Amino acid sequence: MNRRWAVLVAFCLTLAVGCGGGEPEPRAGASQSASQPTTEPATESPVIGDLYLDRGDCVREEKKDTETAYPEVACDDRRAVAKVLSRYLDDTVTDLRGSDCMDDTDLLVDMRASLGLLGAAARADEGYACLRNLKEPHPSDPGRGGGPGLRVGDCVKVTESELGSGLIRRSMGAELPCKGSKRGSTYRIVKISTEKRYAGGDCPDAAEEFRPTSLSGESDVLEEVEFYCAVER
Repeated sequence: MNRRWAVLVAFCLTLAVGCGGGEPEPRAGASQSASQPTTEPATESPVIGDLYLDRGDCVREEKKDTETAYPEVACDDRRAVAKVLSRYLDDTVTDLRGSDCMDDTDLLVDMRASLGLLGAAARADEGYACLRNLKEPHPSDPGRGGGPGLRVGDCVKVTESELGSGLIRRSMGAELPCKGSKRGSTYRIVKISTEKRYAGGDCPDAAEEFRPTSLSGESDVLEEVEFYCAVER
């Protein structure tokens, strides 16, 4: 091999060592862009539509420390737990007994408190909403111990006090679940009468009559008063 061919072979070997073989180096920044999302995940809004907890809306539960908030979700969402029956503005109530909710209401939600827990901005339509669970249990059903008011089939605690001369007065107290309640001090409501100037004596046999205060809390004789007929369990 003459000197000219030797030089050409050495030159080709140099190119092969310097340019050939091995994996190509990644482009600058390629690994970084692949490991980092390009956008932040969207935050789910607690309100669907114009009004929070509008009639017919459904909610899910979201725990916030020791409290529970109720963001809205579609009613066919598997997380949905309750549906709004009615809503009332400019009022804050502490429990169902002081509300205007319907008898089938299982849950009372303070709109301001719930939105505050969710970090949502204050809204002009704040008040409270009355909801019913989509599935059992339904505390408002007769005998379950819950709901906004007393219904036929509910059970109540009854206490006794001596009036003297052997007379005993029985007073109706708070509602209790019928199942599991102590016998002897629990009565089941079998009839409710709401009338003016009620004279009494309208209870079925074996039922005792209880006379709570008038519906407005006043003593006007013309005010409608609810009278309960109940039997001992």
